Amino acid sequence: MDDKNKLVFDEILAPIVPLITEEAQKRPHDAVTYKLTFQPFALNLLFALIKGIKSISLLVTEIKPSPEAKPLDLVSASKSMYSDAFYRYSAQTYRTIFYTLLKTMNFLEIPEIQALGRFCCVDGSVFPAMITMTWATYQKKRNAIKLHLAFELNRMIPTQFLSTEANTSERKILRQMLEAGITYIADRGYVCFKLFHDIGDRQAYFIIRATSNLLYDIYETLPALYRTKNQNSGYS
Repeated sequence: MDDKNKLVFDEILAPIVPLITEEAQKRPHDAVTYKLTFQPFALNLLFALIKGIKSISLLVTEIKPSPEAKPLDLVSASKSMYSDAFYRYSAQTYRTIFYTLLKTMNFLEIPEIQALGRFCCVDGSVFPAMITMTWATYQKKRNAIKLHLAFELNRMIPTQFLSTEANTSERKILRQMLEAGITYIADRGYVCFKLFHDIGDRQAYFIIRATSNLLYDIYETLPALYRTKNQNSGYS
């Protein structure tokens, strides 16, 4: 990897490295006992994430001979070292780093999206459940749960989720998630005029694809709104 590409990697990690360094400094004695301490462990995992390396086994074999990893001074470690590090360092630590990062950065600074407010994609997905989970009855010989998720496009993060029986109505759960000022984006399974009315009552908005057999009359067609480059506020 040449200096230019190395700088790209550094640029990607720049916001998070101070947080990782700060957390590593809380464990000054780790270096006496372990080769794979908190900071190199975290950086190796980030390298795997950016490179799309799908397992620790592949990461172990990738770092040793990799011409891309060598200039980054990543620590070469065995699979057992990674297992030990996963045991030593709690997932809560990484959640704290992630939340701190979210509070200090805006990952998606697209003026057009920011001007229009918050957008959330919503949907429900069914996942198989164990046969002993009798509360999750789905079909005659099958149990399942449904994960209902709201994913914010402005920051590219999940903001709400609920787990229910697989037969639970997705429209019902969306009603529970509604927040004023948010535009909800959903598929045709959410088409329901009563739901549209409820979204409006909560001072929220929606973009929901209509079904092909929907019967309706057009009362008014509104022009598209856009912001010009020379306008600091308002639309034209």
